[in-house]
Amino acid sequence: MNQVPKYPFLLIHGAGYENEFPLPYWGRIPKTLEDFGCTVYLCETGPWDSMVNNGEKVANEVKRMVDKIPCEKVNLIGHSRGGLEARVSTHMGAASYISSITTICAPHYGCDYIPELVDSFKFRLYNRIVDSFWTHIRKTRTDAKKGIMEMTPEAMIRFNEKYTDIPGIYYQSYGALIEEYRGDWPRYILYRILADTGENNDGLVSPESANWGEYKETLRHCSHQYLADTFQLDDGGVNVPEFYLEIVKDLAQRGF
Repeated sequence: MNQVPKYPFLLIHGAGYENEFPLPYWGRIPKTLEDFGCTVYLCETGPWDSMVNNGEKVANEVKRMVDKIPCEKVNLIGHSRGGLEARVSTHMGAASYISSITTICAPHYGCDYIPELVDSFKFRLYNRIVDSFWTHIRKTRTDAKKGIMEMTPEAMIRFNEKYTDIPGIYYQSYGALIEEYRGDWPRYILYRILADTGENNDGLVSPESANWGEYKETLRHCSHQYLADTFQLDDGGVNVPEFYLEIVKDLAQRGF
């Protein structure tokens, strides 16, 4: 009989999304984990809010879970920038309530292409469209450029110096390579552009940048967003709900 994790889970989505908009960010993952017996909460952070502000939201949600469930601690799983915000939360008064942090395709060491990208005409146009969309459709003020610039390699050096690991919390991470997976065309196109510069990645983040704590695996033939199950596809190199199920089973074996 499979062992159910000792502590509940809080999932933290990445930038440019809300939990249920424009698509259910986590796809089939919450139900898969709940069917296994896990208690699962979703943390709502700002689509392009600063990592400090979002990290504080994560910390507050952890504290609410501890009081509401109730429980002693919480396991965090963060995808993309959500993994960085999970790390921030440990410095916002929530460290004693966090058992483990699992990051999926999080840019812990930044993305080399960002400085050149944000200076391009196409990105300036993209930034105006994105900010107008969130302002007028969702009534949320955003600054995509500012949010993206938090993830340059230089910015992440400062970030890692400030948001160090907390003793007693288990940190693990996963990265991915998109390779020839074409189910996520926007990220595949970006991957092909970046591949010409010699950088291999999942369409946004390289495995080297995703490596934090105990690096578990580089998943092959998967795009960045594919591994959040946002598109609920099964044509990549990994069955995503099963992948998350294996994560929680492993954490259960570790006593978390």
